[in-house]
Amino acid sequence: MKKIIMTAIVLLTLLISGCTTIAEDKNSTPMPGNITTSANDQPQYNVDDLNTSWNELSTTNIQLKIDSIKIEGSGAISNGQIVTITTPGAYSLNGKLNNGQIRIDTSLPGTVHLIFNGVNISCSTSSPIYVVNADKTVITLADKSENYLVDGTNYVFDNEENNEPNAALFSKDDLTINGNGSLSITGNFNNGIQCKDDLKITGGIITVTAVNGGIKGRDSVTIKKGTINITAGGDGIQSNNDTDPAKGYVVIEGGTFNINTSEDGI
Repeated sequence: MKKIIMTAIVLLTLLISGCTTIAEDKNSTPMPGNITTSANDQPQYNVDDLNTSWNELSTTNIQLKIDSIKIEGSGAISNGQIVTITTPGAYSLNGKLNNGQIRIDTSLPGTVHLIFNGVNISCSTSSPIYVVNADKTVITLADKSENYLVDGTNYVFDNEENNEPNAALFSKDDLTINGNGSLSITGNFNNGIQCKDDLKITGGIITVTAVNGGIKGRDSVTIKKGTINITAGGDGIQSNNDTDPAKGYVVIEGGTFNINTSEDGI
């Protein structure tokens, strides 16, 4: 098993593909498979990526009650143990949900802001959190909160052609995780976190245990700060767009990392 422990990552050399190292290069341009630690190469963070506050008066509250759901506010509907968010805005979630799912599916412009304030969601046949369609989704880990996502070992795919979703936290569009709380993800089926677009982490304590990949973004994975703990049967952190030369990169600006994998660390 390969193990990578990294602190103050911008000062260190990174391990790639198990045996090759690339030192910091402030003049480099991210290309497929590249890792950069240079501040000159940082992608832009917008207000939503860094915002960890919300207006409680305009926030929809979603209370998870093991086998039922209570919604106070607009923009979300429940059907059994599935919540579907259909409108951009702020949604505060708390409580425990057994064998349920939070789906984000909106064609309207704007950001869906999920505030995890003590969430524990399991889903035996799909992703506990599934972003089907959204301009951007931001998950804020509320201060001192502990949050958990766990999937099962067998999925019923929404998209059988692409075998999707296939991760405990799965997003087809841009996804950001921020805040000062913690998020523990157990991917029993495949990956822990998978984003089909740009994935950004700008804070929080994130612990991923997955049978395959730990954290995966297609167009990019960008980490500004936080504590990342990964135990994975596949790669630890991966970006895999191999069709666009301007995408498919990993950018690490800071943070503390503890990565144990059977394949590549990053």
